[in-house]
Amino acid sequence: MEEGYAVLLVEGEWQSLEDHRGKIAYKKYGSGAFEIEELGELPSDVSLTPPCTPEPTFEERFASTIAQREAAYKTESDPLYMEWQYDGTAEAEQKWRDKVAEIKERYPLPTE
Repeated sequence: MEEGYAVLLVEGEWQSLEDHRGKIAYKKYGSGAFEIEELGELPSDVSLTPPCTPEPTFEERFASTIAQREAAYKTESDPLYMEWQYDGTAEAEQKWRDKVAEIKERYPLPTE
């Protein structure tokens, strides 16, 4: 038997049918993925190749980076800022400034 095929008795006759069972198929038009459960050819509107996802635009990358920075500021640098405001010491200010610089280095803004 040829690989990728299965033999099935259909109306008293043995037929060799394509076997894609267990594979993930993707709709060519629209969206959606599903697991193939039956023997036979793939429908014309289905592919085994996942759809291409377009590269994010500059604006999308910029917005994503800003969101990542904001989340890091909220959890990492804002508490240090509040500590500096309470303490008023140069050491506390430096800890806060160092954390802000670390976050900016971790999430650099896209340039193009």
